[in-house]
This record gives sequence, structure tokens and C-alpha cells, in this order.
Amino acid sequence: HDRNLTSIERWAVRLHLISCRSCRRFRQQLTLLHRAAKRLGNFAVGQKLPATVRARIDRRIRAVRE
Repeated sequence: HDRNLTSIERWAVRLHLISCRSCRRFRQQLTLLHRAAKRLGNFAVGQKLPATVRARIDRRIRAVRE
């Protein structure tokens, strides 16, 4: 079980994100995945994604990488 960060730890993370482009990008990717997962709702494991959903995910991943 994860614990909540202390206020000092939160500030340390914020300061790190200011100076680390790779971590900022990774954070953006996690946010994108979280939003995509919320939109899918109760999608069954192993069920194929509709082509329109796959295309949207691919476009957004490419946008984050650029």
C-alpha cells in the first residue's frame, strides 16, 4: 500500500519536475493513460479496442512524444 507524500516530499517532487524534462514527459504520459482508462470504463480484459479508440490513443501518444 502506498502512502501519501509529506509536504516536503511533494515540494521535492515539484522542484524535480521543474528541472527534469523526462519526468515531466513521463507524468504527461501517465495522465494520458489515466484519462484513457477512465473513458474506457469497464472494458473487459482481452476485448479488442474499437479501431476509433485505437486511432485516438495512437494520435495522443504521438502528440505527447513530439
